[in-house]
Amino acid sequence: MANYLKATDFAAKDALISGDPNKIVKGTEINDEFDAIQTAVNSKANIASPALTGTPTAPTAATETNTTQIATTAFVKAQQGAMAITGGTITGTSISGLPSALEIASGGTGLTEVGTDGQVLTSTGTDIAWETPEPGYTDDDVKDALNATGDAPIYACRAWARLDGSTAIGAGNMSVSISGGTCTVTFTTAMPDANYSVVVSPSINSTAIMGNSGCSYAVYNQTTTGFQIYGRGYTGSNNTSYEYGGGYTNMGIAVYR
Repeated sequence: MANYLKATDFAAKDALISGDPNKIVKGTEINDEFDAIQTAVNSKANIASPALTGTPTAPTAATETNTTQIATTAFVKAQQGAMAITGGTITGTSISGLPSALEIASGGTGLTEVGTDGQVLTSTGTDIAWETPEPGYTDDDVKDALNATGDAPIYACRAWARLDGSTAIGAGNMSVSISGGTCTVTFTTAMPDANYSVVVSPSINSTAIMGNSGCSYAVYNQTTTGFQIYGRGYTGSNNTSYEYGGGYTNMGIAVYR
């Protein structure tokens, strides 16, 4: 932008003697002054949204300044150094081409590159690396592991227990209580609905065989939070001589959904 420079020294005219033709202020002199003023004004930048040209300069803010102050190239360079990023390229949120790893203590990862979409940081305790996680298991993966064939779906056991009389000697996702011939099962984590199947393997003792003992049971009151089992044991010839309503000595329970 140009600065206004006065072409005529009007004050000097006052010192001239009367009759000196230069003492007169001429219209052309005034016109020349206004033209010079207009030229200077036209080259000045507007206060609102100026379109600067050339190489404009501004005061350089201190590192870590966070205001609406103009950021000069010197400020940006100093700020980059404060982030301990040298020699690399920053594009948006990506950093590449670093000659050395960013220090973890300085907010880095100890790596020279940012991972690609879907990658995660893994650590061995001494090293950090970007890795692409393995995809989740599919139905085919599970079938292969179980040596299962065909298109039929695979359903899992969602809860189980092994009882010794009124005591659960092993259980998963259920608690069991027995009173008389009734076994009450409560799920630790509820089922999504009551459409599940209960499989029971009862016995009135741990060594009985069907030749001299037998069992029957009924599952009822199925809800998302549990169910009940009523069981009876039979002993004697042909399993008919004795009916027994107590808890089973050796019972297995499995729930499928």
